[in-house]
Amino acid sequence: MSEQETASPEKQAAVRKLETFDLFPHVNDALVLAGMIGLSYIGVAITSFAPEKSHWYWLMLVFVFAGVCIFAQWARGRGTEVKLSTLLRMQIFHWAALLVAIQVVYMLLRTGRIDFEATGFLLFLLLSFTTFLQGAHLDWRFYLVGLFLALSLILAIYVAAFLWVTLLIAILFVAAGFLLMRRGQAKT
Repeated sequence: MSEQETASPEKQAAVRKLETFDLFPHVNDALVLAGMIGLSYIGVAITSFAPEKSHWYWLMLVFVFAGVCIFAQWARGRGTEVKLSTLLRMQIFHWAALLVAIQVVYMLLRTGRIDFEATGFLLFLLLSFTTFLQGAHLDWRFYLVGLFLALSLILAIYVAAFLWVTLLIAILFVAAGFLLMRRGQAKT
């Protein structure tokens, strides 16, 4: 018999709850995650068209992403042995590393080593990588967000009609996410 078959009914129910867990109980998860992606695109646009304002936007975006992840992890961890202080410490280190990396990119910009376009691309890459790694700490859906951001960056580098191609891919990602969530709910 498998480990899940020999587990108590309470433990089996807890495992099913985690498998079908809504990150944000009062809002559709896909909307929140799509909002994170949309905010990232705005950051690239601001960096390209209003570079003097972009530094503050990217810093604010780190706090928004961190807040979303902290809330989701806190909501998921309620009722478990995980301490809030442990959760916060892990998340603060994770997102503080991104803040430091953003400052380094802006130091490169100020010293003339890179231009504004490269700055936007580097920040987008850092955000996608940090969000992807968040998937290891929190939920597989953050892997998808990070992967989508990275693919969007690659498209932005090679495709002039970046926005429209990316929008099509975003629709496909959201549709795939809905199908995966539905499939997971249908199994329970």
